[in-house]
Amino acid sequence: MKRFHRDSENTLIFDVAIPLPLFDRNQGNLQAAYQRLDKSQDEQRATELRITTDLVQTYEALAAAENQIKSLRNQILPDAKSAFEAANKGYQLGKFGFLEVLDAQRTLSQNQALHLQAVAAYQGLVADLERLVASPLDRTIKN
Repeated sequence: MKRFHRDSENTLIFDVAIPLPLFDRNQGNLQAAYQRLDKSQDEQRATELRITTDLVQTYEALAAAENQIKSLRNQILPDAKSAFEAANKGYQLGKFGFLEVLDAQRTLSQNQALHLQAVAAYQGLVADLERLVASPLDRTIKN
């Protein structure tokens, strides 16, 4: 309330503020959209990193499984088979007892089982890699 001295009148004065959207230009929605974009880009980078990590770990496991299969196939199984055949022949000639033959046979069987497990693990890892790259692999074990 304001009083004017010259007229001796009282006047009531009040302010009204109305925001005019001349310069706002939807800044709040734009900011929210940029935040959603940043979040989705961060999620994409995290997913790419996770897939890359999975890919590297799976490939390393595949290489280790392939080496194990080659070692079993090229050295361990032939040696175990030779030991079993030698023990069996020695038993027939009376040089070894039956327990030595059974022991050699058990060792051969265990190594054959290890070979089958390694091949199964290898095939599972190939399937995992194919899933990660979304494409079939032409991956065979070579001697």
